[in-house]
Amino acid sequence: MIEMLLQSCAEEGLCPEDMLRVKDFTSQGAPDLKRYFGMCPNGYGFIYIDNKDECAYQEAVNFTKFEDLQLMKPYKGNTYDVTV
Repeated sequence: MIEMLLQSCAEEGLCPEDMLRVKDFTSQGAPDLKRYFGMCPNGYGFIYIDNKDECAYQEAVNFTKFEDLQLMKPYKGNTYDVTV
């Protein structure tokens, strides 16, 4: 359920524009790949990767300031690796 809410925040513009960043990968040869980073008014922050491209997207993230927060399962701690 929460995943669908965050996906909606990213794809339907439910996040305030000043709290949403979208990275487009067209210049890297992946026009159907977008990465969204945002904060929703409900207090949730998210990184959503929309990959409709044939290439795989991989990233490793390490949050350096991560107090009183937690990642959603299956992730824990303040880092994650993902391939989409």
